[in-house]
Amino acid sequence: MSLGGKHADYIQQETITGTVPMLTNERKYSFWDLFLSTSGFAIATWCYTQGAYVAEFLTFTDLPPGHSLGAIPPMQREVTVRHVAVNGVMAGCPPEFMPLLLAF
Repeated sequence: MSLGGKHADYIQQETITGTVPMLTNERKYSFWDLFLSTSGFAIATWCYTQGAYVAEFLTFTDLPPGHSLGAIPPMQREVTVRHVAVNGVMAGCPPEFMPLLLAF
């Protein structure tokens, strides 16, 4: 029995993505090939949205993003306004809290 047309194309597509049970050596791409290539899109999207959140936080202050706020212990690393905004985003604060975050 031969499958033609639409069904043959569907089976070919499924063998490429690996969702049809096949022997490992018959697959064109492995699970990890697809996982690593598609997870990059999710990471890029996440970074893009986080950057937008940080930019929104920065609109609530008159200080430039690179303005130094001093050093924090124990390693005496320099903290900038951008670092505070990133931490506010990661903590889930609303952007209106940026002046409060800078006060600490």
